[in-house]
Amino acid sequence: MVSLHTFNLWSRVGDKIKVPEDTLLAHVPCHENSHFCQGLSAEDYHTVVSYRNGQNTGKTENIGDEEFYENWIELSILGPIQKLSNESELSKFKKGIVNGKKRLSVTIGVFPSEQDTSFQHFQISAEKLAGKYYSSYFINENSKPAITTYRHSEKQKRTDYSGKFDPASVMEFITKSSIPSVIDISTGFTTEILFYQKRPILILFGEEFEPFSKLSARQDARKHYIFTKISGENRNIQKAKEALGVVGNEPVIVLLNKDRVHLISISKPKCPDHLQKLLQMISTSEADKVLSTKNPHPLCFLQVERVNEIFGFEETIVLPDHTLFMDSDPFSRHPAISESGGSGGCPFMQGGGAGGATEGGHHSEL
Repeated sequence: MVSLHTFNLWSRVGDKIKVPEDTLLAHVPCHENSHFCQGLSAEDYHTVVSYRNGQNTGKTENIGDEEFYENWIELSILGPIQKLSNESELSKFKKGIVNGKKRLSVTIGVFPSEQDTSFQHFQISAEKLAGKYYSSYFINENSKPAITTYRHSEKQKRTDYSGKFDPASVMEFITKSSIPSVIDISTGFTTEILFYQKRPILILFGEEFEPFSKLSARQDARKHYIFTKISGENRNIQKAKEALGVVGNEPVIVLLNKDRVHLISISKPKCPDHLQKLLQMISTSEADKVLSTKNPHPLCFLQVERVNEIFGFEETIVLPDHTLFMDSDPFSRHPAISESGGSGGCPFMQGGGAGGATEGGHHSEL
């Protein structure tokens, strides 16, 4: 289901992308198919669904640019998990090369057989995350089960899974290990990456700062913090800075723990270890500012910038939304959104995870 807002984007993607001959891109024009569209919610009007042999194989409710839809289509065509038949294919995938293109992150599982319980749990995890990550597996009879995420453009090139191979922990590993060490949120971000989760957010305002980037490369540090950066200046970045209590244009690190804001001048930490100690100290100290849930969340202003980039400039009012300060299960059908339309005017707030039309309703086939 493609809304008027996304139809133009979807059409451009159709003209641009090369798909196999047995693949069709289509849309449902509701003005011509009112019987089908009866009962659709606002959420359904930008749902994109993939089918293979009559079976629903995935969907996305997120709204993105042309590249977003191209990547989603490619992932849907590839399927949730690919089998690597030989060492040559394994070597290419490790380098991030999938379908002739270099991907930012790929996850590979190595298992002794397809009957192994660890493989079956990896397969379940990949299917639940279909359309989001490049996942593959390689069978080596002499190998113990292992899962690794490779990110060729990062300082830390690989991250190894160390759990019990249960689907929940494997899903969490794939999700977290695929995220860049430092996420550039200058023009917005995917909602569930920053909101609805327990880790405090570190925001670097300014250019590259070595202690910050080196600390972000440490796996143990990323277990405790999400590292982000904001560079450049525009009206919405200025609004976010003001809401966080950041004054002036000097580089600064913000520790945002739900509603508590701590500011660290980059002149203080001299090395990654020093920065880590400072973070531990200030996390239990009095906050420089406490955000009110009655005001818009500061980071929502950054998402407005992304909306303007995709759809053209619009005068957007960002409303408060207290649910953005809450935790929720990242693998649930929906993030914690209030029944009264709790997106609060924050763009993309309802474009979360794998959910869609309510099951059992008019459009459960979506």
